Amino acid sequence: MPYDTERFDGDILFGHNSLQVVYFYSIENIIRGWAQHFRHDASKKSFYHVDTAIFEKLWRWARRRHRNKRWQWVKKKYFPKGNGRSWSFSGEVEGKRVYLFRAGNVPIKRHIKIRAAANPFDPEWELYFEERLVYKVKETLDRQWQRWRLWKEQKGNCPVCQQKMNPETDWNIHHIVWRSKGGKNTMDNCVLLHANCHRQVHAKKMTVLKPCPV
Repeated sequence: MPYDTERFDGDILFGHNSLQVVYFYSIENIIRGWAQHFRHDASKKSFYHVDTAIFEKLWRWARRRHRNKRWQWVKKKYFPKGNGRSWSFSGEVEGKRVYLFRAGNVPIKRHIKIRAAANPFDPEWELYFEERLVYKVKETLDRQWQRWRLWKEQKGNCPVCQQKMNPETDWNIHHIVWRSKGGKNTMDNCVLLHANCHRQVHAKKMTVLKPCPV
């Protein structure tokens, strides 16, 4: 697990004679990008290690910048209590105080391995692969458009129970023509169902039709 905190040195040194807000977001973008990249195979301990290393670099920067000030003054100016922590590197943007993002705030997301016996061409495993697809959709921002487009297309209604679907509740993408039978993952072959309705469809082998546009 790499701890490449040296890449932050350039941004911190750049701010040696300038306001911390100038490079505040530069550092934050690096932290966010690093954490998002490693969140699938890193441990929470690794993220906290990086946060600690960055804190130490920022603290040394602040102390060098104000050599004649007491540490209490430096803490109050650059590391005030906030954001749920006693020490949080911060700056002001348009009169509003903002706090530096921490890698430890990014949740760890493990890749879920496909079950050894799973067969995408076996109808018995159709529900398993559709639920796996839903998980991938939730985790991949590039696929979010499909959920919202289906929800809007269906006027927020579930085609099975005809009840409203709250975007915050559990939902599944169902393939009208099952993938195991050659169905494609295209908009005209997909509908959005309540998770419970989706399970009933597969348990009872129900046929679901695409809602007609109004």
